[in-house]
Amino acid sequence: MPRASLVSSLVGAAIVIAAILAIAGCGRGSEAAEGQAATVAIGGSAAGPPDDGTGETAAAAGAKNLLSLSAGSVLIAHGGDSGGWWEAIYLFDGSPKSGWSSSKKMGPTGSFTLELPQTHELTSVAIDNSGVQERELPGISARSIEILASTSSPTEGFAHVMTVEAPKGARGVFPLPAGTQARWLKLVVKSNWGAAEYAEIGEIEGYGRPVGAAPSRRDVTGVYETNYGRLDLVQIGNTVLGCYFNGAGAITGVTDGRVLNLQWVQAGDRKTGPALLVLSAGSGHLNGIWYYQGRIGGSWLGPRRADAKPNCAGARTREAAIASALDTSGRAILYGVKFATDSDQITPDSVEVLKSAAKVLAAKPSLKVKVRGYTDSINTDAYNLDLSKRRAQAVATWLAAHGVDGARLTVEGLGEADPVADNATVQGRSLNRRVELAHAG
Repeated sequence: MPRASLVSSLVGAAIVIAAILAIAGCGRGSEAAEGQAATVAIGGSAAGPPDDGTGETAAAAGAKNLLSLSAGSVLIAHGGDSGGWWEAIYLFDGSPKSGWSSSKKMGPTGSFTLELPQTHELTSVAIDNSGVQERELPGISARSIEILASTSSPTEGFAHVMTVEAPKGARGVFPLPAGTQARWLKLVVKSNWGAAEYAEIGEIEGYGRPVGAAPSRRDVTGVYETNYGRLDLVQIGNTVLGCYFNGAGAITGVTDGRVLNLQWVQAGDRKTGPALLVLSAGSGHLNGIWYYQGRIGGSWLGPRRADAKPNCAGARTREAAIASALDTSGRAILYGVKFATDSDQITPDSVEVLKSAAKVLAAKPSLKVKVRGYTDSINTDAYNLDLSKRRAQAVATWLAAHGVDGARLTVEGLGEADPVADNATVQGRSLNRRVELAHAG
């Protein structure tokens, strides 16, 4: 997460890094990124499953990719990467157009260990090489990949499941042996299709069904040593509050104890954006992605410190976080407000966030706000505009019924406009489905 004064410099640095990697032969070229994906069914029917048009290519129609961040899977170890935009975390961001590259020192090999949210019986794994830069570096697609599974620990008990041959420049779906169970999954890249120094993968997916009851979720409260320095988080109910950069940045959002949907706000330069992080069950390691102006900004990851307690002055309450977002950026994302599927019916667990929003507006009696509803890019424009407006109206109606003068509220349904994250990925779409409060002028 960039500090306010670092947003522009980090973007500039990213451009320079991309250029250097391209010159070195390990940067993703635009032609490759825009290439059409091909899916190859391995050990199944001759025709592979089609892409569903949303970026969530699935092993079966309607299947959920269990290895994505939004599903609650978290990368807890890997054997190295090229860094920058080629970090291993991008294997699980929902899009094959971003992914992993081995480093020159590693050669065309690598490994990745993931923790699933609970034990699953896995039915298939997909390796998507459709977005790697085969045009620029023929043979860079990862080829031989060993799959191992464990139900006992992230470091022990791994048993060989199978070794697959991932297709060159395409997506392969590999049915797994019946009864394959895993809480932790490890993939080991052993070779590529002939490139001398690097191997790349665009996305790794997994499909199956949960086994047994889901484990209890941990409180996310703690201090984390991340790649952007110290991150302090406090959980109150399902609400998450926090700070980073020694209080220069503020955090607000919600969690189920594993997946965190957050808004970061930097008062110094009035910048804000969302983040999606996942907390591992064992080691308490955070791993995820932050976004700025609708695009991936970078990874955000690090372990929890056992010897430190959160200390965020001014961010002790949900009300303070909402007020800070309104004051510094003119908009506050109410991620804790949820609705029934395809409905404007507010779910019961949204009430606490709405109460906090009402308190903030009560404390600012002269402030007029727009209640804005947003959707992801699934469905038609007309449908999304209607649904987003009805949801915004439901929130405005609730606020007016709980002490906020309705004359201060303007309702807008904006559908898929103004995304805060990438609609091409399942993670991005989960952050784009939201209700905001924004200054009316």
